Amino acid sequence: MRSRLANQNIRFLLWLLVLAVACCIRLSDGTMLYYNTTLFAMNYSYGFISRGLLGTVFSAINQILPIDIMNFAGVFIFSGIMLLFYMVTLFFFYKMVLELTRKEDFSLQTKLIVFLSVFAFTQFLSESNWGRLDLLLYTFSFLSVICILKDRLLFLVPVFTVLSVLIHQGYVFTNAALILVVLFYLWMMRGEKKYRRQFFLNLILMSGLFLYFEFFSHAGNADTYSQIVAQAKALSPSGKDYNSNLLEHEWLGLDMFETEYDLHIYNYKTIPVFLVFFFPYWPIALGFMKRLLKNEKGNRRLSYLAVCLGGLTYLPEIIMKVDYARYAMGLFCYYISVIIVLVALGDEKVLGSLRDVAKKVRTVLPFDWILILYPLLFMPFDDVIMGDVIDRMIVILWP
Repeated sequence: MRSRLANQNIRFLLWLLVLAVACCIRLSDGTMLYYNTTLFAMNYSYGFISRGLLGTVFSAINQILPIDIMNFAGVFIFSGIMLLFYMVTLFFFYKMVLELTRKEDFSLQTKLIVFLSVFAFTQFLSESNWGRLDLLLYTFSFLSVICILKDRLLFLVPVFTVLSVLIHQGYVFTNAALILVVLFYLWMMRGEKKYRRQFFLNLILMSGLFLYFEFFSHAGNADTYSQIVAQAKALSPSGKDYNSNLLEHEWLGLDMFETEYDLHIYNYKTIPVFLVFFFPYWPIALGFMKRLLKNEKGNRRLSYLAVCLGGLTYLPEIIMKVDYARYAMGLFCYYISVIIVLVALGDEKVLGSLRDVAKKVRTVLPFDWILILYPLLFMPFDDVIMGDVIDRMIVILWP
């Protein structure tokens, strides 16, 4: 029986690999924005600055290798290696949750995995997101979940948390939600101290680093700033460009809200269009949450409440920043991923709620695969723009 289940998992993962390769071939732009190459110019030789870890690692590798990779080609190839690392981690996550999933829940779990893959396989292929720091944040998040599920590797989770915040302090309001909610869920459901310790340890570590990077890491040295600018230009596709907003915020500590005014306006136009195009998912999500919380009390209710409200950590980013496509991607990935984990853990309330919602959906749609694959019409999301279809609609509505 175990051998048969293993073969079933392997066949499914092979088909999933075909989908991943097809997405890469079809959607890769073959280049990257100088916003993302600028990030590789920031490293700890200029001090303990925010978003400095990636550039530090890249610079260290350049010193080891016999060839110079401090150029656009080097950054582009290195970003491709990061993407491969992300994909491998994602498949390890899928393999683990499938091994934990009961036979009777296999069909449901595979549909959730394909739904997640629609977003996860496509997000980092566009020009806007190739080599973006989010790629590593998602990688470390899935690695953290793997360690939590492995249990004996739980001690590695704070390591990945620290690495994530060193890469981008925005992790605190984005990908961290998945880790904290899974730890909180296990603490509430199992009452074991190790999960409570891990929850607070990770929360304290990420909060402390976030406060430092936001308020104390801006050097404000004009001479050093010019050095970073020169390095950023050398890494860009043209050899002449760099993202001034990024460097002025991270190095000089300037507030970029006003300089991004036009993007804020674009976002306000995007929201209603996005809500309309993705309308089928809102009643499904609300119905699932309502069933999940029904008749629950005490620690169980708190655990499910955390699952339902975990996405609210994105609110500060949504209010202050402009990358709405990244946040939409993050919200979809958070909710789908946390449900995948709970299905793997055999949570009967989650499974029952999913089956109830699926039964109701089938009264309207005979094929639930339509809902699972529908977002492919909009993929890949960029950073601000939520795909070409939504962007074209905005142009039509607000010419």
